[in-house]
Amino acid sequence: MRGFSRLSPHRSSCFRTYVPFLWFTQFSQLRKLAGLDIVRVQSGQFAGQARISKCGRGLLRWALYQAALGAARTVAGRARLAALKTKRHGDRYAGFKATVELAAKLLRVVWGVWRSGTPYDPRRAGGLRRQPC
Repeated sequence: MRGFSRLSPHRSSCFRTYVPFLWFTQFSQLRKLAGLDIVRVQSGQFAGQARISKCGRGLLRWALYQAALGAARTVAGRARLAALKTKRHGDRYAGFKATVELAAKLLRVVWGVWRSGTPYDPRRAGGLRRQPC
């Protein structure tokens, strides 16, 4: 995870240890490994609510969630999180769901950096960058 200068060593080791990037050819496979894919229980005329599957590596999900909380502390991250919350108006778990959605976005960014082999460029990630202290 050389391209991410401010990623903590613990989270970086979680990504390196628990994500065998070389095995996957599509992002959807990695999202399924993290347990962040959307599933819906359906049977006959019954259709349950869509939710994340949680069938995957819990430590990877935890590391992504913590990274999303860190990203939400930036100005751009707060704006993105607020936009994700507003589309779920009336839902009492809107904040949690928006943070999980932001974690999935961060996973996509990590996937893109890993696959391209180029260093992380915050301008291409849609404003997901930390502000200088």
